[in-house]
Amino acid sequence: MKKTFVDRFFTAVAVIKWVYAALLIFALAFFVWLILFYDSCVVKNKVICHNDEYFIYRVTEDNKVHVIGLTDKGKEQTYLIIPEKIDGKTVNNIGCTNATQVTVIEEKYGSKDYAQIKSDNLKKIFLTSDVQIINAGFTGKAIQSLKYEGTMFILNTSSWSGEKAYKSSYATTSISIRANVSYFYNYGNSPNDGYYWIDNYDYGEKVEFIPPVPTRAGYTFGGWYKESECINKWDFEIDRLPDYLFSEGTPPDPENYRPIYQETKLYAKWIDIA
Repeated sequence: MKKTFVDRFFTAVAVIKWVYAALLIFALAFFVWLILFYDSCVVKNKVICHNDEYFIYRVTEDNKVHVIGLTDKGKEQTYLIIPEKIDGKTVNNIGCTNATQVTVIEEKYGSKDYAQIKSDNLKKIFLTSDVQIINAGFTGKAIQSLKYEGTMFILNTSSWSGEKAYKSSYATTSISIRANVSYFYNYGNSPNDGYYWIDNYDYGEKVEFIPPVPTRAGYTFGGWYKESECINKWDFEIDRLPDYLFSEGTPPDPENYRPIYQETKLYAKWIDIA
């Protein structure tokens, strides 16, 4: 029998209902799968915070350490060194990467302020390895503009600014400049073009922070000296950087005129233990 228009209409409606029902079932199934997948991702990437004496950190799946905050004792420090390893694992990242980490830290330590690398006490943070700096850990500022609440970042890294890495600059509020205190290994074929550590102070100031003791196979460290021959020992209690020096005709006003760069070089003395 030939179908009428009405028959064809109701047949089409029935087909549409079946298609709609199938799409609805598919959508519900996809939604359930998405929830299960998301939950598995949350479990897989769950943020678990650890801490040592100074740093709050997380360990990634590839067994790397991300430093994401400071402990109370860390916030008390005037100077901090970001270590190359924590708990035997390589540090390759500093700064919070997302809001989830901030939330977890806030829940565990009582404040989201622990999810920032900052402190009113900190004058300098020394970076001694090539870590990735996550801007979110520093309120969104780029590394070139870091001087958060007076904290200076000294970049003792091997690849920060090319071949003269240990002459590399530290970050201020707007520019990067060359550090003016340099420590040298002071022996032949030493790494990093002989540079062990860099720091920076205003001219005429004492050097407040003494870097970690360097090491050399077969020798003990005998202190820091003013010349490579190790004749005059640098006295950190008395000795100061040279006074500001300006080119002829330039008023001695450090606030408005750029002084002549003067590098204070300190040399390690080595005592043969053979």
